Amino acid sequence: MQLKKLPSVAETIDWGRTLLALGMDTIDDATIAATLGVVLKHQSDQQRAAGELRLN
Repeated sequence: MQLKKLPSVAETIDWGRTLLALGMDTIDDATIAATLGVVLKHQSDQQRAAGELRLN
């Protein structure tokens, strides 16, 4: 998947921490869609990922 900015290790860790803070022990499509902004900073990357993951 072509992205403007690939997620860094720090952003990936932030995403994991966000999921833990939300009390998530499983991840579903709605959770991924709601938290994509933590790991993907550009709106276009979020839209592309949502499309590729069929979250729309």
